[in-house]
Amino acid sequence: MALKDRYGLEISTSSEKAANFYIQGIDTAIAANANAEQFLLKSIKEDEDFALPYAALAMLSDMWGHQELKNKYLHQAKNLVVNGTIREKNHVLIVDLILKNQQNDAFLRLKSHINSYPNDVYLLSQITGAYGILAFSGNPNFENERLLILENCKRFYHNDWWFDAMYAYSLTEVNKHTEALELAEKSLSLHYHCGHTAHTYAHILYETKKWNEAELFLQKWFVGYDESSPIAGHLRWHQALTELALNKPQKALEIYYNKIKPAVATSPNYGKGIDAAALLWRISLKNNSIEHHLWQEITSFFKSNFSNVGDPFLDVHKSFAFNASKNEIDLSNFDFNLAKYYLNNESTSSHVVLKINTLIKNTLDNNKNKSNFLDLISQLPCLGGSHAQRDIIIETLEC
Repeated sequence: MALKDRYGLEISTSSEKAANFYIQGIDTAIAANANAEQFLLKSIKEDEDFALPYAALAMLSDMWGHQELKNKYLHQAKNLVVNGTIREKNHVLIVDLILKNQQNDAFLRLKSHINSYPNDVYLLSQITGAYGILAFSGNPNFENERLLILENCKRFYHNDWWFDAMYAYSLTEVNKHTEALELAEKSLSLHYHCGHTAHTYAHILYETKKWNEAELFLQKWFVGYDESSPIAGHLRWHQALTELALNKPQKALEIYYNKIKPAVATSPNYGKGIDAAALLWRISLKNNSIEHHLWQEITSFFKSNFSNVGDPFLDVHKSFAFNASKNEIDLSNFDFNLAKYYLNNESTSSHVVLKINTLIKNTLDNNKNKSNFLDLISQLPCLGGSHAQRDIIIETLEC
């Protein structure tokens, strides 16, 4: 009898140990918890011909910026899956498209795949988050589309901690906070130290402005949690935002120094730079001075890790850092590259990035006339990310 994963899908291994380690690895990955890679490598050790662990390892390697490992694991997955099921072959094909940045084709194939295999959880997880391929598709209506996809899948996920967490997140992002809170609390009861569940709960408390409750929740939740996980740094960002909302800027800065600044954060580089730049900018909007070397550290991080422009969400956060650091050479190079790319790229997100860059300059120059930028508010979803992250632009307009 064929072995199956936790969601009842057939997997092409005859080793029960390999299957169990794969299940543990995927559960850890979709929870955004630490050490998913260790379980997947143990699965491969038990069955070197099992393709799916290699595909997941390729995705995780890409997230952490390990490009050689990504290419190695992806090559192995593609070679080994030829003997797999139709579902597994499609799974690896979609992973291949995602990792080759063929996002439109990947999303179209993924949607079709989910219609046939709604409980292929690892692929479904690629469209549920703030940094998923749907969020970064440039579609300003991505939040409603994401919710619709999950609503079509929910009958296949009864009492599932991961689905409840991600469905709740999608609900709160379209302002359905009461329903979201019920699901998030249910998810917490099923898997308390799930990174994505804590993230969803933090978002709900942010959206409903329950700052004291958020402060207490995160203080308690972090006890016993392995902060080498990919989402720990971003959850610390939520914690710092909460302290800022409670008018405790020094506490927010303390969290920044200890958990968020690029030199100490444990997050993947993409989120590391975004969280650092966003937090310092928000602290500065509250009339708190930011030591110049902190901005210099972030711009150095961006220059070392993300020297090219072309990612709208990332480029907005680079704009905060380069403008605030006021290094004339770095800023001049950044502005030149930004204009060169986005002026030749006709899309809503191009217009938004360029306009935000101007808004940031005006804010630093104490130009209080923000009327020309009000149209940005309705256009912000095309950048991706979350409400909480995009609120930084609204706060800039209001300062």
